[in-house]
Amino acid sequence: DRIFKYWVDLIVETSTGARFHGGSEPKDLPAAGNAGIANLFADAARKASVSLKDQLESGAAVDTHLLDQLILPASLASGKSRLLCSEPSLHARTAIHIAKLLVPGVKFSEEQLGQLTLIEVDGIGHKAGSCLSSATAAAASPGEDILQLATGSLSAAQQQLIVDFRNDMVQLSQATGGSVKCDVAADRLIITGTPAGKQKARAELKDVLCYYFGPGGGMLKS
Repeated sequence: DRIFKYWVDLIVETSTGARFHGGSEPKDLPAAGNAGIANLFADAARKASVSLKDQLESGAAVDTHLLDQLILPASLASGKSRLLCSEPSLHARTAIHIAKLLVPGVKFSEEQLGQLTLIEVDGIGHKAGSCLSSATAAAASPGEDILQLATGSLSAAQQQLIVDFRNDMVQLSQATGGSVKCDVAADRLIITGTPAGKQKARAELKDVLCYYFGPGGGMLKS
């Protein structure tokens, strides 16, 4: 049997171009046909307007539900992003936590302004391929290949990201036969092993670096 749902979404665009959203919870549509359906939607609209009204009256510049979707773009953008909102949602808090793990060098600050919260994000100015400042440099010693990463990729990363990255390098080394070690302070990877093992390790590193450092981050330049 089909179950029909009903709800109401309200979107308001302010004179400055900001958009705010309020919505009711989806509910099962009674099986009694169209009788009283107008009253059901009227009640849903009233409930949707409550959260919308609260946000508009608060003076916030960013919708509560939009804030968490802006955290990662602001982390990758160049310069400082300032997001004035009402109380940040759990989704927004989670987005900030994830951004700190995935975007080395990003900085967040938070200031309470009355009933509003100002979140400032100092982005890293990410560009496609910018995670790698160069490809394999001159070998530090015979048999070593040095893969130089952009400044801060490892040295400014959160500790948990470093732990996860090191673990992945161990697994990658075991799978390819080439040994990949992290020089965190110098933001570089040291690759050793047989020529075939090093070549295979470098090929696998493309996807791993892209995963950790964003789109284009694993593209090795010649």
